[in-house]
Amino acid sequence: MKASVYTVIAVVINNLGSLGVNKLFAAWFGPQGIALLAHFQNLIALLTTVPNDGINRGIVKQLAGAGESRFSSTFYSSLIITCIVYFGSIAFIIGFHTFFLDEIGLQPFSLLFFLIVLGIFFLVLSLFLSSIALGHNDATYYNTFTILTGVFAFAFVFVGVLTEDMLQAFLLLVMAHGGVLIILVIWAYRKKYLPSFEFFKELEFKEYLKFSAMALAVLIFTRITDFYVRDFAIREYNLYETGLWQAVVKISNSYTTLFTSVAAVVFYPSMASLLHKKEELAGYLRKVLLILTPTLGGMLLGVYLFRFFLMTILFEAGFKDAAYLFPYQLTGDLFKLLSWMLAYLMMLEGKVVLFILSEAISAFLYIALVHMFNHEFKMEVFTFAHMIRSIIYFIFIFLVYRKFLFK
Repeated sequence: MKASVYTVIAVVINNLGSLGVNKLFAAWFGPQGIALLAHFQNLIALLTTVPNDGINRGIVKQLAGAGESRFSSTFYSSLIITCIVYFGSIAFIIGFHTFFLDEIGLQPFSLLFFLIVLGIFFLVLSLFLSSIALGHNDATYYNTFTILTGVFAFAFVFVGVLTEDMLQAFLLLVMAHGGVLIILVIWAYRKKYLPSFEFFKELEFKEYLKFSAMALAVLIFTRITDFYVRDFAIREYNLYETGLWQAVVKISNSYTTLFTSVAAVVFYPSMASLLHKKEELAGYLRKVLLILTPTLGGMLLGVYLFRFFLMTILFEAGFKDAAYLFPYQLTGDLFKLLSWMLAYLMMLEGKVVLFILSEAISAFLYIALVHMFNHEFKMEVFTFAHMIRSIIYFIFIFLVYRKFLFK
């Protein structure tokens, strides 16, 4: 219970830092700045999704199951694979730089691009060390990383926006992770989380591949889909309208981040430890879902009731024009967050094909809905499509696990 409270506090502080970054971009660059900030953060997500949502989940499972006996092998096998995946992703971004970089204003092979890539790599390594700590049930380390990330990001971006150069602000946003990494490495050394070298075994490599395959599905069918849809919004409407929509999405991301961060520390390790005790796992999931449903519903209702206030205080007064986008967004978020608990189970069980198929269908459905109803709903089409695909995804994943939950 203590770990849960500390985790919530850490994530709240991190969210305050992220909201502060949003406020700075809104104040200095307006809705256009929020739209491009979302695009840039999506680029960061493209480069961190497979390492964090794939390899790092494998680390937690490996360490939870094997303990110290295979710590060195687990550490270095996952680190090597993380580096391969990261720099492979960079090559992919460069290969399609027109799609990924042009709207942001970045040029591949430029010094600025190199520095941004280095800053994101600092983040990847920080996430890696945090997963090692989680594998040792060290929530304090993870929470410290979470707090430092929010505080450093706000401080560095504050300096960046003073230059009134958005690209400089982007650079300082990622370079903040360098300061965080230095602290984490020193702490990891003191905690003996940096073992002597031992190369990976074939079995471990296959285990990471399963998690990475599912994370790759998230990358393709979520991150790239989001990038495509936002790019479509910019082209179909403009940066200003897209920025208003992205302000709503950023508020959504704030409580979504809170949920996923708590789940990563509290729910995911508990589910991993109960994986081979099916009845206990089913009972645990039922209890969690019964608590989460009214809790999330009440939280989202509060967001709706205070939507005008939130848009003004978190951004600027002009962002209140986006308040009409909240109903569809919040309804979709409720079903999305509930479905994620069952999606965690799907990942833990290694149901790679089913997971990838569900992500693919969800992505194609989202894009299809946007194109089908674009002229009828205008800017609301993006939140409407989000709601419909979230409801359908929840129904699908609930039917998959209905017998498991209620047998």
